[in-house]
Amino acid sequence: MLRLVERERLTLDIGVVLALMRQLIPAVALFSRHQREAAIGTIGVERLILTPQSRLILTEYVLAPGVETLQYSRERLWREFRVVLPHSASPSRIPPSADVVGIGVVAVSLLLGRVLREDEYLVSLGESFETLTESHAGATRKVSAPFCSWISRALQFDEHGGFKTPHEAQLAFEEMLAKQRDYVTTPAQLELFVSRLEKLVSAPPSPGPPSPGPPSPEPPSPEAVRLRVDTGGRKWLTGALAGFVVLALIEGGVIAWLMTSDVAPGSTGQGEVIIQSRPAAARVSIDGEERGLTPFTTALTPGAHILEIRVGRSEPRVLPVHIRAGVQNGFYVELQSVSTVGGLDVRTNPPNARVTVDGQFRGTSPLVLRDLPPGEHDVLIEGSGQQVRQTVRIEPGITSQLVVPLAR
Repeated sequence: MLRLVERERLTLDIGVVLALMRQLIPAVALFSRHQREAAIGTIGVERLILTPQSRLILTEYVLAPGVETLQYSRERLWREFRVVLPHSASPSRIPPSADVVGIGVVAVSLLLGRVLREDEYLVSLGESFETLTESHAGATRKVSAPFCSWISRALQFDEHGGFKTPHEAQLAFEEMLAKQRDYVTTPAQLELFVSRLEKLVSAPPSPGPPSPGPPSPEPPSPEAVRLRVDTGGRKWLTGALAGFVVLALIEGGVIAWLMTSDVAPGSTGQGEVIIQSRPAAARVSIDGEERGLTPFTTALTPGAHILEIRVGRSEPRVLPVHIRAGVQNGFYVELQSVSTVGGLDVRTNPPNARVTVDGQFRGTSPLVLRDLPPGEHDVLIEGSGQQVRQTVRIEPGITSQLVVPLAR
């Protein structure tokens, strides 16, 4: 894409740049949150695919351990594989900050409208950074100071002020976007740009006299851009490439930026969302507001929304959705590796009260139950000549507490 942009002297509107970054950054941050100290390690424009559906896909995202075994210098990793490494990092340990630097390099490449040259990253990246501009509806200006500051921190120009993790970079990116009111994008901007690219790719070559000298290299295939490697001493890498796994960045709904997207123009009425999960009784939040438990149905205004489905204190499953008026959207979420039951800690004063749950005697207080299915349960406390009935809601993976004072 970037080679085509450079060849045709196209201008990437800032809305297109941000739309791509808004897919890349949250996805890498989600990987980092789940893998903690691990890094993808191979983030770069050479390993990103832009589909005809305007979706950004990251390929070869499991190669960091293999790259570490090479123990190549920072310079050699860049020259041979276009893999970036912070100055302070050891070649034998790729930290999460390397993914942040990779994101920063992607941002610079998009703003420049071309792939970084071999020595540009190693020798004159700072000079290229100083020349960055952004295009707004055909007008070109210097990149805004907040965006420049964010890119500088991503590239680790200041070792102490750089982002340490992709999640930290994501939070700063969202804060920057919130302050820059003219940084508003819609999916239509990126879709229009992609359709323009498709026309250029499919257009027949212009007739003309043959140019002297060796032929220019063909632009990369739109289906994929593969990491070039030699086979000598690196069979692990070619094997990985043969069976590389594609991670769809938009999967998992990591795109929190959609909360700032505009409602589609001309939309009226509401759309419906139906959410089911396994296990059931998972908590549902929409745009940061908790709304209920699964199975859950609600009506939403047209436009972009963020759904979060969580069981207990586990990491939420985040889904970006775009609601259209009069359309029903159904989602089934498989929440794996989470508890399917909850607990209840019953305490009374004085103790030794009988505890009955859903009509079944379970013991005397103090009592801790750890096998209750999610949902509402009827709890009966009997002691000191009293009966106290209480309805308790149980959530998977969480032990609720019920404290009942009884008259002596």
